[in-house]
Amino acid sequence: MLKHEELIVKYLDKSCTREEEEELLAWLEVSEENKELFSSLSSLWLMSKAELEDDLETELALARFRERIGTEKSSIREVQKVKLPLLYKILQVAAIFLILFNVVYFLYKDDKENEIRIINRLLTADSKGKFILPDSTVVWLNAHSVLEYPEHFAEDKREVHLKGEAYFEVKKDSAAPFWVNADDIKVRVLGTSFLVQNYDKNDYVETILTEGAVNITSSHFKEMAIVPNERVLYLKKGDSLKCEIVNTNYYTSWINEKLVFDNLSLANIIINLNKWYGVDIECSKDIAESTNMSFTVCRESLDEILEAMEEIAPIRYKHEGYKVYITKKGGK
Repeated sequence: MLKHEELIVKYLDKSCTREEEEELLAWLEVSEENKELFSSLSSLWLMSKAELEDDLETELALARFRERIGTEKSSIREVQKVKLPLLYKILQVAAIFLILFNVVYFLYKDDKENEIRIINRLLTADSKGKFILPDSTVVWLNAHSVLEYPEHFAEDKREVHLKGEAYFEVKKDSAAPFWVNADDIKVRVLGTSFLVQNYDKNDYVETILTEGAVNITSSHFKEMAIVPNERVLYLKKGDSLKCEIVNTNYYTSWINEKLVFDNLSLANIIINLNKWYGVDIECSKDIAESTNMSFTVCRESLDEILEAMEEIAPIRYKHEGYKVYITKKGGK
């Protein structure tokens, strides 16, 4: 197996070190082919992991997976429509061997009577995508995100599953509420615009409403209504909620083609950059609120933007993986 394929496997099973993760991210930036390989192997891993039921099977599947991609990584196969429940048996034994060179891949799951075609959309680092769901709902998917939804929604319910971050403009349908499943919480809407962030690396799940009305619910708290311009954080540790009123433009600007800052505080710039680049920028409150800047972000890398910020303001930065630390020049 090639070194970078091994890094992808370690990244997917969460066993890579910070240095290996940084090496993998750098390798992904080299070419689109690298990103396509990562997407295909990620899709395969997510598909096979969803079908394996216990730790022993997962370990055996990982071993077979590593062996397979070392010998036939360039093969392309299609997932055929198979009668259930036979499909589950086939997946447990054979799906781990499928290499799908497409960000969109298909599974068939049993709803006891019918076959359901499940679509998964996966975006890698520095990728953003806009697409339309079967009900005409518009979705913007941010980097490092996976959205799962059926090819056709049920008549009385529309349901999707999210890992990562997405902004939704939901098509109104009072007869079929729209549900976003984000692990510990669920967001229920009829027709509105809102954002949900659910990254494994974060210790919270974020919901921000731009217009309309949504309710969030969980086994840990009663159903709660959110008003426009409200940001609600579900804190995974402690099962608590934190609510605040925000300028939603700062949190949803990543869906646009560019960011324009006109004498904006560093505190608000950081919110935008976090969403745009999928990072976590930390800066002391006194520096963030007392420093204002004006500049535009188009297709520049994060380091290019941070270096430019150093030129126009008395700050310095240190970039470590997904974390960026901003301090005052001359300070510790």
